[in-house]
Amino acid sequence: MMFLLRSAFWIATVAFFLPGDPAADALTGSARAAVHTVTTAADDGAFAAVADVCMDSPDLCTAGVNAIDDAQDLAVQGLDALAATLNDEKTASN
Repeated sequence: MMFLLRSAFWIATVAFFLPGDPAADALTGSARAAVHTVTTAADDGAFAAVADVCMDSPDLCTAGVNAIDDAQDLAVQGLDALAATLNDEKTASN
């Protein structure tokens, strides 16, 4: 058991002193901002208002979720196409 505690301590120590990744730090910051926004919306009663709309007409919320899923799929396809184009240009230049 003591071995596990020592291992956890040293792994945590090394992880603390590793240099940060700016992209990951930006992602973490945006996630914290999103959580803050959701928390504020829940406190303001906006979340309750949206929940009431969804309870009154679930078809409307289902259509909204489907539209968001379609937009996300389209964005992923666009990013895949961009990555493929960049890879082709990188291969052609080498």
